[in-house]
Amino acid sequence: MSKKIEITPGPELLFSLQRTGYKWHQAVLDIIDNSIDALRERYEATEKEDGFVRIKFISTKKRCAAIVIADNGTGISPESLEEILRMGTSFKRGRSALGTFGMGLKTAGMSLGNRITVISTTSDLSELRSVTWDISRAIRVGLFEADFHESPPKRHIEHFEKYVGDCSGTAVLIEDLREEGIPSSTGSMFGTMRKNCDHHYRHILNPDTNHLDA
Repeated sequence: MSKKIEITPGPELLFSLQRTGYKWHQAVLDIIDNSIDALRERYEATEKEDGFVRIKFISTKKRCAAIVIADNGTGISPESLEEILRMGTSFKRGRSALGTFGMGLKTAGMSLGNRITVISTTSDLSELRSVTWDISRAIRVGLFEADFHESPPKRHIEHFEKYVGDCSGTAVLIEDLREEGIPSSTGSMFGTMRKNCDHHYRHILNPDTNHLDA
């Protein structure tokens, strides 16, 4: 005789997921892959060649305090944005997608910081939505939950407008960075990311691309 038992993982699992062996620049590249996929979809639909990915290291007192990865790709629908931070959920399809297992954004973001925010629209600023997952809070209160904003906070709007503009696209904001494994200098991070982006995306980068911002 058998019975069904509850085996939903506890928030303690997040401690392990934050230590999955990512090097910090590999985690950033994993998030950039999502942007590349969104730009590919945009190009296939419109043939516009003005797509971009922006990486910004925001410093406080000469130490990196936040990382922004932004693109002017297809954007994420409100329905998909509500599910984007759910473990194991992926909206990518087909062999051309650079990541398809529904863990990249979550595990990469968690390895970098304790708060992940995704800000996106499929049209313009009037349709902007955002979702924030505070991992430290999830561990503290024992719940896997995130804050979804139908009307994003002012600073989310400002980040999106600054790094994407008034168009479709997505900005991922990683805050409360983990000190373990992340350089203290934004200059050092800039140099490392430029080298790794040039190598990882050498087959698609325009020689004149200025894709990083310290």
